[in-house]
Amino acid sequence: MVQYSPDQSVALSFVIPVYNEEKILEQNTIVLHDFLTHHPCVRGFEILLCENGSTDATLPIARRIEARLPNLSVFSLPQQALGAAIHEGIQHARHPFFFLEAIDLPFGLEGIETPIRTIINGYDIVLRSKNHPDSVMNLPARRRMFTRLYNSLVCLLFRTSISDMNGGGIFRKSVVENYLDSFREHGPFFQTQLVLYAQLFTDRICEIPVSYLNPRGDSKMKMRHAFIVLQSLFRELPRYRTYKKRCKTV
Repeated sequence: MVQYSPDQSVALSFVIPVYNEEKILEQNTIVLHDFLTHHPCVRGFEILLCENGSTDATLPIARRIEARLPNLSVFSLPQQALGAAIHEGIQHARHPFFFLEAIDLPFGLEGIETPIRTIINGYDIVLRSKNHPDSVMNLPARRRMFTRLYNSLVCLLFRTSISDMNGGGIFRKSVVENYLDSFREHGPFFQTQLVLYAQLFTDRICEIPVSYLNPRGDSKMKMRHAFIVLQSLFRELPRYRTYKKRCKTV
């Protein structure tokens, strides 16, 4: 296992998939840009907005912001596809680490601050966990139940101790590049794949608690998406086991 020396700052690519976000896109992008510009632990950054199939003014707003902010790039896909949008952003990321974030900044600026200060301690991946015992959550009961059920299934079937696959966080790009091109998933299950396969290439993974006090009322994740994710989970299991065995023999 490669050992990395702790540093006092980090260069980051922020990968942010966006779909029908005209109401909050400009304001939150500028808030994030200003925060990163003045952060003492950030020595370089870029924001990659990955629009996918929006039917509102998301794309023209994103283009307008892109013309104003030198550290912002916009990519557009023709259809709504969360996984494909994230994949696109990772491929274009120029810095050693990428931060997978949502445009509504679900854990606030503290949810960005803490991972940045944690990654400089030598980790390859820092994950934000809604299921961490120190996390403070204010989720609707149905959503909270599905989140716990889903992550429990992942832990049981894939024999992992990671408590939350979908909280986002910081990833070392060189680790993810070991397996990224083997993915064919274009939907929300992509985020789970990203974390599951990372464990095959590094053990320098850290989970940190978050505060999620004001979840958005217009969540993009609907019940039909939840069932699709569960189907993808069971479809992935034999493939993952085969891939894991192959990694052990290399």
